[in-house]
Amino acid sequence: MLKLIFLIFLCLLLIIHSTNGASFRLCSSEQLTQFVGRCGPIERELVDLRNSTEDYYPKPEIVNNMTDLCQKVANCYGSIKCAESIDKMNQNKFQCDEDRLMFGEVPECIKWLFKEIYMVDYYDCLKDYDFLSYNMETKRKAFTSGKSCVFQVFNESQLFECDRDAVELIHKNYDLIVDYLTTDSSKKLCRGVNPLYQKLQCEVIKDKWLSMDSELINSGNNTQEEIAGFLELGNVLKECMSHSCLYTKKEKSYVDYRQKETKFRNSPFVKCATKIYEKKINTYEKYPCLKNQEPKEKTECKKLMLEELCGKEAADNLEETQEFFEFALGNNTEIIQ
Repeated sequence: MLKLIFLIFLCLLLIIHSTNGASFRLCSSEQLTQFVGRCGPIERELVDLRNSTEDYYPKPEIVNNMTDLCQKVANCYGSIKCAESIDKMNQNKFQCDEDRLMFGEVPECIKWLFKEIYMVDYYDCLKDYDFLSYNMETKRKAFTSGKSCVFQVFNESQLFECDRDAVELIHKNYDLIVDYLTTDSSKKLCRGVNPLYQKLQCEVIKDKWLSMDSELINSGNNTQEEIAGFLELGNVLKECMSHSCLYTKKEKSYVDYRQKETKFRNSPFVKCATKIYEKKINTYEKYPCLKNQEPKEKTECKKLMLEELCGKEAADNLEETQEFFEFALGNNTEIIQ
């Protein structure tokens, strides 16, 4: 008798799924036909749109289309009312909720928050917590104990700073957002909300650094204080980028290159490299030894070329200026503008 009761209990577990307090049996063949034929195409369209949306800030029409498809998928699977369809509905709901946190206004608000944290010129409570720590445990403690401060900042934000619907989403999903901000993304696949939110911290620094970079380039007459400030911020940016999996080698190389180029802007080496670049001197034709694969001999060849074209001073500290040297020679260094 006990065995019979146990078998009946196992059968009930197999044929009944419980979701949000409601019980659903496994789908019938007719329901499965609807499941695959009616809902499947809508879900595939949503997945294709999601996969093709590489930009974290897509156009509003794309976000609206994604939201519309999310609702259609939920309605379709939810209307069939059997175990597999409800499971599918819940899976899609979770992914769509994540989409709302990943695309559109919410990331902009997170980025704006980091900007306020860096500036600390209006919200004094931001000074009391280590929101910018690269130690994930320390950062989690900051966002947990500083929750009321974060909410104050978002609640007092202007419409042009942070969208009201996005603020509401952040309120409702704060614990989840803290997880995204404080989980080590290097141990996971580099995609989704988690690495994006961590990159936003760096993007605030990068925006300021690029602005300073543009000013330095356009000015042409920079003080040592301006250059020192630019280099200091660049080091902060490089440190931040090293903790994000979303930055490409090219992006990191450009920051490193601009740091070196700025540091040696007025040096004899840079003047010589500029001369080579502007006059389009075919250095490989004039100095065939540059093709030498032996590092020591190739370095000696570079020194000879610099001394002959620009004087002995241009060859000083060659190893320190190697990256800019390769760029000036057009040696296909991976640099982006």
